[in-house]
Amino acid sequence: MYPTGKYISDGKIQTEKLLTSPGDTLYALAFHLLYDETIQVGKKGTFSFERGTYIYIGSAKKNMEARLNRHLSVDKKLRWHIDYIREKMHFIEGQTYLERRGECQLVEATATYVQATRPISQFGASDCKCKGHLLFVPYFSTGEGWLLPREKWKRM
Repeated sequence: MYPTGKYISDGKIQTEKLLTSPGDTLYALAFHLLYDETIQVGKKGTFSFERGTYIYIGSAKKNMEARLNRHLSVDKKLRWHIDYIREKMHFIEGQTYLERRGECQLVEATATYVQATRPISQFGASDCKCKGHLLFVPYFSTGEGWLLPREKWKRM
């Protein structure tokens, strides 16, 4: 079976493969964008996205499994900022976390851990005052390791 708190990418995310730990309310999803793209992100506007790795961080106080499955699917009504870019990107890794300090703090910790930047101000952060919940890393990796490990988050 897969480690608690992790789930895998296999094109189709199956519920039995998506495991979260009890009490987890934060999540991070990593995606690869293979080519430079210009994407309309709802009312926020049109943006140029460079090829590379993008990490989206969010929270789900209730029904984490449904939220993650929704974000990972490509055939859906567009609602959140992540929905607008999802169909252009390939899911590579995901992680859930206990809410120790909140999603803005998880964004900061992850950005430091992977040396990421924020490509779009306020992306995914309409309900808070931080710089945004989408991170960009301009290089690729063939394995896992884009996300802050649960153990590091626990010790912060």
